[in-house]
Amino acid sequence: MKSILSLLSLFAITVLATSCATYSSLSPEDLKSRGLKPDEGLIVGSFHSRTINRNGEALNGNLMGMEVSGRNTGNKETFGIYPGQLGGESKSVFAIPAPAGNYEINRWAITAGGYNSTVTASNRLPMNVPFQVRAGEAVYVGRMNSLAIYGRNLLGLPVFADGAIIATDAYQKDSAEIAKTYPTIQRSKIRKSDVPAAYLKDMKRIADTPTWLDKLLR
Repeated sequence: MKSILSLLSLFAITVLATSCATYSSLSPEDLKSRGLKPDEGLIVGSFHSRTINRNGEALNGNLMGMEVSGRNTGNKETFGIYPGQLGGESKSVFAIPAPAGNYEINRWAITAGGYNSTVTASNRLPMNVPFQVRAGEAVYVGRMNSLAIYGRNLLGLPVFADGAIIATDAYQKDSAEIAKTYPTIQRSKIRKSDVPAAYLKDMKRIADTPTWLDKLLR
């Protein structure tokens, strides 16, 4: 019986691992050696991370990770923007090779550690922020501004309290930095998208949508 369960578990893990590919950011060196396939383009942008306490004071923090993710609406494969472990104030640009097609951003998340705990803040309702990847081009999806807010628990130890990731338009500065960081990406090939404006619009929609508690208290 145990052996059958083990095989079923292995099968489930294999299916989960192989049923969906994830496109993620490459280093400048890896992108140069890999190159792009004829039917591929790039998803580009930047991450700016800031960690503060409840008084608005900057902290080095204990930020574990963050992501903005979504999917190709045609083949359902996903993409994820993962700048790695960041804390305090950090900046980075990203470039993600992806097949040409229609995409959507549907999730943001910040995962941070506190005293013997790990907490994740993310969008409470599904997002739908569309954009298009074109072959041979880089589409700029915005500057992802991550804010992590720390408080203190009853023992006075710092713990992650809340956070959010907001997309803004910094096309001029970011496109120059992307082309500088990734020599294989021509600045003239970086196309500006409507993602920052659509992202903010969807964040407002989510914020304005009543929760079950709001409805209950009405």
